[in-house]
Amino acid sequence: MAISKKSSLGKMNVTKSTYKYDMTTEFNIFYIILNSFVVYYLLNLEEKSCNCIRDWRHNYIKYLSIFSIILNMLSLFEFKTIIKNKHIITIICILGIVNIYAFYTYIRDLNDTKCECAVSKQKNLHNFLNVWRYIMVFLPIFAIILVLIIFFIFMNFMNQKAL
Repeated sequence: MAISKKSSLGKMNVTKSTYKYDMTTEFNIFYIILNSFVVYYLLNLEEKSCNCIRDWRHNYIKYLSIFSIILNMLSLFEFKTIIKNKHIITIICILGIVNIYAFYTYIRDLNDTKCECAVSKQKNLHNFLNVWRYIMVFLPIFAIILVLIIFFIFMNFMNQKAL
């Protein structure tokens, strides 16, 4: 008999001999908070007194962040069947890749133009998002490199075992 218990840190399924911890809840909460900061940041750039760059990237990042907040909230409330469809996952991945490009270049352009509404008035949030843009780019690259290293180590191990 398995006992299922929800904790404030995530889901923990306890059985007689194994422990399984699922960090999905933490990731959902993290992305809800992160995207809330992004939406707040972008809305502050929409004030009439702000003359910062407002092109397609601004709106794309804002609407995708709102969509991400909704999707993560649905996932928190166990509506995971919505995002298990292969076509939806493909669309979300493509939107995510475009978002990485848009976010990285948009924050860079705000830095380059020294937009006062972004760089001065929201200094801490801007600095955080400036660091986050690098994480968004380099984390997937690092993950791909790590997978390739593991793959080549595994292939080398299999070749040596075959000899």
